[in-house]
Amino acid sequence: MMTTEQFLFSVLSELASTAAQTAAFPSWDDAFARKEVREVWRDEEAPLRRPRERRVTIEQISSIPQETLLRLRFTRWDETLMLIPLWVFHYIENGEKLTGIHGVTETKTDKFDDFDVRGGCIAFGFARQQEDPTP
Repeated sequence: MMTTEQFLFSVLSELASTAAQTAAFPSWDDAFARKEVREVWRDEEAPLRRPRERRVTIEQISSIPQETLLRLRFTRWDETLMLIPLWVFHYIENGEKLTGIHGVTETKTDKFDDFDVRGGCIAFGFARQQEDPTP
């Protein structure tokens, strides 16, 4: 079984590959290209795609080293809040508590739709102390 880190990198890779195909294939019209990316983003079944059917918890995500989270495009909002990239959102387990940039806590559900995006991240994240860079 993949680690949480490996799982997130595999999702990112699939999204990047799908996005590249939408740019590379002029025969894909805008609606088809959007559908292809949305299927990966929402982890939907498609003729050539099986859903991953795996979700991750905030505890699992926060166990990933900060340097790796930054490579995965998580963004530090301040000294304690790490924002979640939009592409990760649908892969987070429902019921997880997310902290907003204004201090409000929300529960992640399928109906959650506050996609106020800043630098590719939603305005919600999780508490994570700043790690000192290794000398």
